[in-house]
Amino acid sequence: MITESGNLSGTGSTGLLRAALLGNAIFSAICGVVMVWMPYRVSAALNWQGPNLWLFVGLGLLVFAGALLWQGKQGRPSVAWGTLFSLGDYGWVIGTVLLGMFAPTVMSGDGWVIAWGVSAVVALFGSLQLLGIARMTRKNLDAIEE
Repeated sequence: MITESGNLSGTGSTGLLRAALLGNAIFSAICGVVMVWMPYRVSAALNWQGPNLWLFVGLGLLVFAGALLWQGKQGRPSVAWGTLFSLGDYGWVIGTVLLGMFAPTVMSGDGWVIAWGVSAVVALFGSLQLLGIARMTRKNLDAIEE
């Protein structure tokens, strides 16, 4: 991934966080575009009636992707924003789990495979962002102690 200052490998303690934010932005943007451009197909694939829901979720994902991109392009991403994005990611995963527990018939089996797959990727990005924040914070504390 190329940023305004070159590749991410030269960014030191912020590299993992920036890479996770940018990866999350790309994944969220792809999902958002698919939902906005093809809400009826998404609705049919998940066997969930109500394509307008997917249109609005897709628009929300595009806004989320823009915010992730904004922070991922920063030389030093904000810990607060990174944490907030991770909480949003985990909220998505928890929502999927709760939906599966309390409304399992809302989607077909294939729909659940898609939903669990997306949730797994979202959980991965949320975890990588928190790991990046932990590394960045630890390196900052080590620098203060020296």
